[in-house]
Amino acid sequence: IDFVIAVGTASMGVNGTWRWIKWNSGKAECYGTRNFGECAITSAWGTLFESDSYSQELPSGLFNDIPHVLMTVGDCGSYGVWLERGVYAPTKDDTGNFYFVRPTSATMPKSNVSFYCVGKWK
Repeated sequence: IDFVIAVGTASMGVNGTWRWIKWNSGKAECYGTRNFGECAITSAWGTLFESDSYSQELPSGLFNDIPHVLMTVGDCGSYGVWLERGVYAPTKDDTGNFYFVRPTSATMPKSNVSFYCVGKWK
């Protein structure tokens, strides 16, 4: 039977908090939502528009190998957007990069992204 051996929090920067869990089996999880602030989605990408590149550091030392990283768009006001995975893959310390994408050019006043990551700590 697996059980939790440690829980904690870590800063995601100025606008978010990671919550993390270590399990006796060696599994580690972290999750949280960060507001990346105002976001201009104004660079033409074919018939769509994308933002600058973003990424998020993972809690320091939590994972000993690359975790599975899931990202979803959180509250971005009334703007319809989705995330595009960038060319930089996740590492044991970072989510990898991503962009906000939408069909028309716009600047959102807030850009929330929710993360869930699961991997191994031992």
